Amino acid sequence: MLNSANKLIGIFSVAVPGETRIVRGLGPELVDQFNWFNATWWNIFNANWSEGGGWLISNGNNGNLSRDNFWVLGQKYEIRVQITAVAGLFYGPYDGFVNGLVTGVAGWYVYEYTPSLLPPTPSLYISSALFNGTLRALSIKSVLLNDVDD
Repeated sequence: MLNSANKLIGIFSVAVPGETRIVRGLGPELVDQFNWFNATWWNIFNANWSEGGGWLISNGNNGNLSRDNFWVLGQKYEIRVQITAVAGLFYGPYDGFVNGLVTGVAGWYVYEYTPSLLPPTPSLYISSALFNGTLRALSIKSVLLNDVDD
């Protein structure tokens, strides 16, 4: 979809004939939106995190959440999170090696992330470093890019 200045505002674009254009879209939701905030969805649910009735709460101590075999090598992801923060740092989502989002400021965050996938497994991690706050929303989708020649 194009606006009046022929700028890309959706997943469609128009290119000058003979030029290559990139069309960006998103795959399906990879996070179970009905269960991600339950301890049973995570393979590791550290005692410093707790269920909060539709979100997750960190009590101000260090702790990890992880879900095994989540990432795909070479795939780029769009991540959306909403956090509230009182103190400390929120890390994640990430692969356990290369940090994605690191913040201590409340808000909505949307960013792209490509995991490094170093051993042992391509697990999804969320961590807290003396983070006292909540994770209120979590969404992860594959970024789909296609080169189109006209």
